[in-house]
Amino acid sequence: MIATQERLAKQKDEAIAIQERNEKLQERLAKQKDEQKAQRLAEMLKAMGIDTDEM
Repeated sequence: MIATQERLAKQKDEAIAIQERNEKLQERLAKQKDEQKAQRLAEMLKAMGIDTDEM
């Protein structure tokens, strides 16, 4: 019984660690997506003759 409880506690800890890694990955992917969007917008403005460095 104690071994089962210990195993379940370990599995719970592993599940929490996996969830935390997934959340960090999602945050990193969202940040990359935002950076890519900003880059595309800056390129579009530059193509229209607007210098984004002066903003």
